[in-house]
Amino acid sequence: MGQDSGTLADYRSQVLDDAALDAPRPGGVTLYTNLVEGGSPAPLAGMFSPADWGSGTVDFTTTLNQYPGAALAWACTCPTPPRAAATSRCARSSAAPTPTSPRSSPRSTAATSTG
Repeated sequence: MGQDSGTLADYRSQVLDDAALDAPRPGGVTLYTNLVEGGSPAPLAGMFSPADWGSGTVDFTTTLNQYPGAALAWACTCPTPPRAAATSRCARSSAAPTPTSPRSSPRSTAATSTG
């Protein structure tokens, strides 16, 4: 499940928190970030503070706190830069993203990359 923190929060409050629905808990959530230097929002946006690309706020901390124990699949955006050098840097960055920050959540068990 996933894409933005607001949608995931709404699903939790309107479906999962309603005992009458008896909905199963998702095994994981998906959130997005940016790896491109000079991109907007900045690299790793959403991982340590909220970020919005115009289609909903992404906030890894809030979402992971709302879905304890859920696996995290994260994807990065890598827009087409105007220069060839930036393109090759983008391709290298998105090939195998791995969170390396000591603040990374121990619940971050899966990684997904989109280009």
